[in-house]
Amino acid sequence: MFHSLPIDSFVCQTTHCPDFQQSGRQNVKFRKFYGPQKRRLLRCRTCDTEFSETRGTPYWGSKLAPAQIDNIIDHLTHGTCFSSTAALTDCHRTTAAQFTRLAGVHLQRFHDLHSFVGEKVEQAWDFTVVNPRSKFVIKGQVGARTADLTGVLLSEARDRLADPQNLVLFTDGYLPYQSLFPELFGSAWQPPRQGKRGRFPRRTYRISRRTAHVRIIKEYSGKRGLTWP
Repeated sequence: MFHSLPIDSFVCQTTHCPDFQQSGRQNVKFRKFYGPQKRRLLRCRTCDTEFSETRGTPYWGSKLAPAQIDNIIDHLTHGTCFSSTAALTDCHRTTAAQFTRLAGVHLQRFHDLHSFVGEKVEQAWDFTVVNPRSKFVIKGQVGARTADLTGVLLSEARDRLADPQNLVLFTDGYLPYQSLFPELFGSAWQPPRQGKRGRFPRRTYRISRRTAHVRIIKEYSGKRGLTWP
């Protein structure tokens, strides 16, 4: 599982290190394999500290197999309660609750990094679709903020919803949301042609009365927000 990740994707996990959680420094090197699962022991060349490749992740320090941890988190993110998750994944319900906290902390750290790629020349966005009631992450994408990636995010999020035409979607003012929302969450409709000749009018999309899109556009003066229309 972890062996598929290149060494240069890891960062130092030692808090006192000058390169703590700094990507692109080329300071992390492979040291050796260890343990029955043959995990990699890594070394930071800056502070000369060794740490496991699972350090800083929900897998760190756990006696459960990574596949079982993935299964637990998968059930929890799909809305399964602790007791049912424990029964389905052969663990105790307190273990399921523990991984909810660990995965949440890991996700928060990932979000706080604001996802800069390489030498921080190219900015990457952390797109997430979240259910406001349950706080479950429905879908996420990381990459350059483009209309194509936005379309992939909304399309995959729609496919995971039980009723994609019964929702209110809140987004920021990014323009592609405005055109993608009716395309992905509406119903295609072909207006009739006027007369028997000529082209048909351009196809449009009808939005259900149970569906709405709210764009929140913030206006700033320096670092202070002025209006939120």
